[in-house]
Amino acid sequence: MNHFSDFITDTLIDLEKIEENNIIKLINERPDVFICNTSLIINGIPEKLEVDFLCDIKVLGNDYYQLDTTKYEGNRKLNFYFDPYRELKVFIKK
Repeated sequence: MNHFSDFITDTLIDLEKIEENNIIKLINERPDVFICNTSLIINGIPEKLEVDFLCDIKVLGNDYYQLDTTKYEGNRKLNFYFDPYRELKVFIKK
């Protein structure tokens, strides 16, 4: 979700550490593990990012499989700051 926070990405782009549309570049590099979620909390208000398509197995393709992460939902030990809105999706390259 940090890839969609302008205050982070704009600074990294200015410092020439990442490129514009860096998330697309990273996906195209076909990482071994892809972890994503499509929500974040801004000023105490939960917001759904408009990037659901990035967290979809259909976009990543047949060379990935999705882990079943439902058993971790609601686990307060998973995050330092508990976020009941966060949806954890993990994809592993076959």
